[in-house]
Amino acid sequence: MHILRRRWVMDRRTFLRGTGASIALPWLEAMSVYGTSYSKAGELAADEAPARAVFTCWGMGMNPFTATPEKSGLDYVLPASVKPLEPLRKETTYFTGLHAVMGGHQSSHCFLTGVDSQKGKYGTSCDQLIAERQDGKTRFPLLALSCTRQTGFGGLGEGTLSWTRNHTPVLPEDRPQILFDRLFRPDSAAEVAARKRRAAEQNSVLDSVREQARKLKGRLGKADRAKLDEYFASIRDVEAQLATDAHWLAQPKPKVEPRNYAKAKLGWFRSMFDVAALALETDSSRVVTFLVRDSLNGGPFNPREQGAPWDLHTITHNAGEEEKLRWWTKIDALQMTEWVYFLSKLKTMSEGKGTVLDRTLAVWGTTNGGPAAHWKKDLPALLTGGTALGVKHAGHLACANQVPLGNLMRTVAAKMGVKVHDTFYGGAHNGTIKELS
Repeated sequence: MHILRRRWVMDRRTFLRGTGASIALPWLEAMSVYGTSYSKAGELAADEAPARAVFTCWGMGMNPFTATPEKSGLDYVLPASVKPLEPLRKETTYFTGLHAVMGGHQSSHCFLTGVDSQKGKYGTSCDQLIAERQDGKTRFPLLALSCTRQTGFGGLGEGTLSWTRNHTPVLPEDRPQILFDRLFRPDSAAEVAARKRRAAEQNSVLDSVREQARKLKGRLGKADRAKLDEYFASIRDVEAQLATDAHWLAQPKPKVEPRNYAKAKLGWFRSMFDVAALALETDSSRVVTFLVRDSLNGGPFNPREQGAPWDLHTITHNAGEEEKLRWWTKIDALQMTEWVYFLSKLKTMSEGKGTVLDRTLAVWGTTNGGPAAHWKKDLPALLTGGTALGVKHAGHLACANQVPLGNLMRTVAAKMGVKVHDTFYGGAHNGTIKELS
């Protein structure tokens, strides 16, 4: 039972305001309902620190010959491809042998939806359901990041992981500087006024178009009515985004030191993860999706710049060639270092008596498995963090292609408080991961 909030208890969203500046404070113990005074504060109440979810998809998977632990359970040894994860091994559950609804090239659409886009269908991604549950608590309900600014809509969905309830793709961002400015660069009074004016104009235009379209619909045939329904769905998505933007226009952005991000290939990975970590720490967003590598050429990372004779796609088509397999393992470990960099940042961010990582469910996953990374089976996945959300890590879980990837997504959604129905993840699940409870 919570103690009633007293007058001296600080609001979580407390700002220090001065001439031309506004600084958002981090979580302080004086903000807790368990405190007894400003100077003698208590720990976080259960519902005061936010729960967070991060979904990353790594096209081309990992070298199964050097990414599969020999033993299951807690007492296992990380193999060469995943060795950089050692400092976080006890806070991670390592899955091998998961299976997805589709694999191979351009299979990332199904990663968070569970729907095979090759059959001409598009699903709702589970991150959207989690973001909806945040109910306007953050400026950005969802951050959609990618190695490209394309969505792939109309194709197989390569480019974004996030798809709305109306089965339209969320346009992702791949520029760390633009992302940083969007999150943290203060808006001038003129910019705020212009955005308010544009929002009002856009709402007015949408209302007008929607009414005209409704009148037109009654005179159309079945196929055209279906097309108009798709159009209405797109309008609803825009309206929802406009409503969120309008709510946050009057709220100052968190104040952080300005950043200038380099354009180096490995620098891009680290820069994107830096901004994502800042977004979580400042509670600017609680849900992040990131297509780090696509499933065709590996995204912005070029192994040739590290001395490899081939690109990543050619390396996966290895036919058992020892030199290609060696380079695949080297690339795995190199990029796992970047993932561990992000997780370690979350672990250093204090929140109450724990860390941001303790309340973050961070997923490393792929839809590319097998010796050539083009199969929908033999998929690896990693879940790190979330111990303050009730996750009990189980070490290495060898699933032998008996467990759908959707079970992991359903488990994360459940830990984030989302009620799951049979239609969740396109129905491509049959339960939660019991070992994590």
